[in-house]
Amino acid sequence: MPDDKYFGPDPTVFKAVTAANQFTDALTIREKGHIIIENTSSMSMTVVLQVRPNKSADWVDTGDEYTSEGLWVIPYGGGHEYRGGVKTGGYTSGTCKVTLSGRNKI
Repeated sequence: MPDDKYFGPDPTVFKAVTAANQFTDALTIREKGHIIIENTSSMSMTVVLQVRPNKSADWVDTGDEYTSEGLWVIPYGGGHEYRGGVKTGGYTSGTCKVTLSGRNKI
């Protein structure tokens, strides 16, 4: 029997990044989440994780930056919106897939 504290599948968003100023859609992470970077074609860029504490606020860098593929934990969801992508000046060449996922706990 499923745990009644969870509902539905864990939410996930992703984006194939091929240039600067490309980000995943926003994802609300209630508990912890994950950011997954996949090098799909000679990735040479810096992927940043950004947070928007409330839907009317501007996006703010969390300080987390990624230059290679891997999976990292986002331990501080707090019900805020997150997105991952490449800012102006952070792209050199190649393609990567950025995926965010979070626990869908109520």
